[in-house]
Amino acid sequence: QQKLAVSEKQALIAELAGTAAHELNQPLTSVSGYAELILRRDPPDPMVRKAAQVILEQAGRMAKLVQRVGRVTRFETKAYVGSTRILDLDASEEPEG
Repeated sequence: QQKLAVSEKQALIAELAGTAAHELNQPLTSVSGYAELILRRDPPDPMVRKAAQVILEQAGRMAKLVQRVGRVTRFETKAYVGSTRILDLDASEEPEG
């Protein structure tokens, strides 16, 4: 019975991670798209161009994290600050491929 409870908990975690990844990906796609649009228009202001490049780079980083969250299949944590624990993505995600 305890194994069943653990199995159900792991399934719930995987569903939650998949939902979170999907929901985060929607606005992230918009942010990336608008940054690309700004860069395609070749803004004359170098600060605008640099800001759009940074937005695009950071959105790319976030997209990779969202993909990793979407691969979470079990709940493994690691120590963070003080007594706080956070999700250990390396230990929690299903490997690619």
